[in-house]
Amino acid sequence: MSYDLYVYGDELDPAALRAAALVTDLVVEDDSPSFTVVRGARRRYSFTVEQPERIEPEDVPEEVTTVLLGATSLVVVHVEGSADSEVPHAIRAARRIAMAMRGAVHDVQTDEVHRRGTSRPAKPSRGAIVTTLNINWWVRTGGLDLTSTAETFFELARRHFPDALPRRYGTTEPLQHRWEPGGAEAFITSLNEEPMVGARTWWTGSGSVADGSLGSSFWEDAVVTSHSLTIFANALDDVRHRESVVRLFAAFASRIDAVYASASVLHGAEWSGRQLWSPTSAERELGLGPRGIWKGLPPTPTWLSWFGTDYADEIGPHLSFGSVQRHDSGLFHRSAIEPADRADLARLLTPATPPVGRRWFGLRGPRQRRAPEPESWLPIEYLAVTSQSDPTTYPTAESAPVLPRMLRT
Repeated sequence: MSYDLYVYGDELDPAALRAAALVTDLVVEDDSPSFTVVRGARRRYSFTVEQPERIEPEDVPEEVTTVLLGATSLVVVHVEGSADSEVPHAIRAARRIAMAMRGAVHDVQTDEVHRRGTSRPAKPSRGAIVTTLNINWWVRTGGLDLTSTAETFFELARRHFPDALPRRYGTTEPLQHRWEPGGAEAFITSLNEEPMVGARTWWTGSGSVADGSLGSSFWEDAVVTSHSLTIFANALDDVRHRESVVRLFAAFASRIDAVYASASVLHGAEWSGRQLWSPTSAERELGLGPRGIWKGLPPTPTWLSWFGTDYADEIGPHLSFGSVQRHDSGLFHRSAIEPADRADLARLLTPATPPVGRRWFGLRGPRQRRAPEPESWLPIEYLAVTSQSDPTTYPTAESAPVLPRMLRT
């Protein structure tokens, strides 16, 4: 008989792996990267622990991703040709290894996944003022296929960040539909039914996700619409959550051929216990596509950006900070490793202040140095212009001087 257990989690050095696998009465028979464990005075074979293997997120099954994000290593524990009595020893060893790897065990015989604790942070308390990561993927309305878009999002969310999957969804409050038991099939069916046609479909998420949405070509003569996701930023302190969100951001932008996508850190929203709302003091994003009319790229940088085929060649040479990755369908720009808000990003673009020399003190007091202004993050001809600063309403935009031909009305 053969019994296999797959342990997913962080990388673990050989000494720590051997220590995690053993308890009283268990002994490692050899000292190779893949080692055999024997039991008792007679050194009876119990189980084998294979050498750790480096993996990619795509290698992790959905059953594991639902409880564990960002696994980078796989260890296989298996029982080969021994009595059924050795299986419990192997299971206990696999669970100890999972604890050492901050991971989870997948029992492929029963399809059970075991993880101690939870990888999902709790939602904020009711009335809390929170910082959020607001993601928007802008796409053309021409040829927009919401069914395909939804299927793509659900596929990528399951693989990278299951918290983004809907719990409840609909076009109006209160949201009319539950994700369970119909799941993706029921959600997609609802996209083609009245009164949802032409309206934005909203949903609530789990754990660190407050809400998400799919846009449509609701406005006449619209050339763009957006899909969105809002995440509580405190969850991104955990590198696994952070990198899972980054992977979902870039993968979805690439698959749907987004014109532009952004992930912005914003402060000041209030969590009601069910949904977010923005008091007048909250930070807001500039509306880049009001009524479906594209106004251009944002005048200030965001933590993550995606530039689609309409922009990639023109914008790429001007990205002078952060990291840039070229994809077949666009350009992915990450301003900083950790989430960065407007103030952080402004500092990245602000020239260094020259050393202060002697100051002349006269009747008018010391001469004051003028603080340097942040540099523009991209050529200004591509940037939308903020045209309204009333703090009681959302900021609006005037069109950039240069718009891609396919995005003009």
